[in-house]
Amino acid sequence: MNGSGARVLVVGAGIIGRALAYYLSKAGANVVLIDAGAGISCASRASLGVLTHYSGGFSGYGLFIKDSLAMHESLSYELLEATGMDVGWSRLGGIDLAFDEDDEEKIRSLYEEGCGYGIALERLDSEQICKLDVSVSRNVRSGLFFFDDQRVDPMKLGRALLKAAIEAGTVVHWGERLLEVEHCAFHDISIKTSRARRHADILILASGAWTRGLAHRGKLDNNDELIKFSKSLEEVCINTVESGLMTKDLAVLIDKSTKYLTTNQFLEAIDSNLKKKLN
Repeated sequence: MNGSGARVLVVGAGIIGRALAYYLSKAGANVVLIDAGAGISCASRASLGVLTHYSGGFSGYGLFIKDSLAMHESLSYELLEATGMDVGWSRLGGIDLAFDEDDEEKIRSLYEEGCGYGIALERLDSEQICKLDVSVSRNVRSGLFFFDDQRVDPMKLGRALLKAAIEAGTVVHWGERLLEVEHCAFHDISIKTSRARRHADILILASGAWTRGLAHRGKLDNNDELIKFSKSLEEVCINTVESGLMTKDLAVLIDKSTKYLTTNQFLEAIDSNLKKKLN
């Protein structure tokens, strides 16, 4: 390791884990990145690479989205210079469409909110939208164009981040699964993995929370409640999407006129349906 700073153990080598490893190694930390698999994660592979406009208000989550979106262009040039790899970044813009009065009310609200946050956007009428995208249904009534919506190639981004992280000093161990956090105190963390016991000042879990992983954890611990919860959560997620409630990345795969929810609205739907399921 090249760094002389904190010992950081990052668990999970998806795009988030690789980005953390890259930035932390650049900052001088001694980073070890472990992953149970042998390559980029299922979640990263499944991503469409759409970097959509900011939502979420001034919450920590909302500001995180806003700041992350603003960094992608410079990151793409930085990775190209550091690794010679093009991550496929482009600013394509994005359109939210309205097909009825409820949609138009949502558009009005988004426009006011976006102006308040300083987002580059423009209200469009049906004629303007059809000129921008001839595949949009003629039933469209209005829309919002977001100038700064972007896209990257997730696989290319993942490969570039990993290469840059390794060149910056990150040590990577594939096929190593986190089994247990044995001790956790300030700058004194000990974990047990499928290969070794590791020690760190800082532990970052970037491996996601897949429901099947929770179920397996429940099986290992003989925790029937955890197994039941993970199965219920998986069923609720599937049933919610099948009922027609989904985010934009899924909706556009059906049809460009398919209605969709914002991330926060989708999480609220999952939360409501999960409470009904568990009660």
